[in-house]
Amino acid sequence: MKEKLVVNNLTEQAYELLRTKILNKEISPGTRLVSSTLAKEYGISRTPLRDAIRKLADDGLVTPSPTKGFFVFEPTVKDIEEIFEIRQILDIAGVTKLITEILPTHPEALEHITKSYESSLFPTNKSSTFVQSDEDFHASIIAMTGNSRLIGYYADLCSQTKFFRKLTSQNEQKMQQANEYHKKIYEGIKDMNLGLTISAIKSHIEYSREDAIQQLSSDTTEKTFSETTDGSFQ
Repeated sequence: MKEKLVVNNLTEQAYELLRTKILNKEISPGTRLVSSTLAKEYGISRTPLRDAIRKLADDGLVTPSPTKGFFVFEPTVKDIEEIFEIRQILDIAGVTKLITEILPTHPEALEHITKSYESSLFPTNKSSTFVQSDEDFHASIIAMTGNSRLIGYYADLCSQTKFFRKLTSQNEQKMQQANEYHKKIYEGIKDMNLGLTISAIKSHIEYSREDAIQQLSSDTTEKTFSETTDGSFQ
């Protein structure tokens, strides 16, 4: 079904629509985004469509090619390793500032973290929105630092890690495991125990990294099968 956009901030509408389709893998990794085709499909001119694609490139969801245009980000194992390595660094930076600088002078900040933690729990949170609530819990910690650049870098990374979270949101055991990691992180923050919190973050990131590599392997297998059999047995 073709989706038409209304004349009101077309760039933002096109950006949100494409972003959702990419994260939900309705547009597959590696797909070339042809602005003329998409503009015609959405009933808008090429200019806002191109601007939307550039915003997606800024988010790391689309990669440019000097001669072929823009393609949906198609991660490799190396990409996953690098993304989660950076995410661990940022997560640790966030909790370090929260525990050593913010909570000692603003203990009321814990209330915000508590609400975010409770909202992230499964089955309180439905599986369909689990990944977003999971990300929101971590982002709430980063937000408490008040560092706009750290918050921005973290948001960009979260956009990319959503590529890898499909398996987690479809597996109750994985969601329960995420609950356990969140509980340890939250308890470490509540007790202002930096060592415990960092240890929990490292374990959580490692688990997520392995999950992402598993998802990539699964996607690669499906893609290879589709390309070699055209999705059907002969």
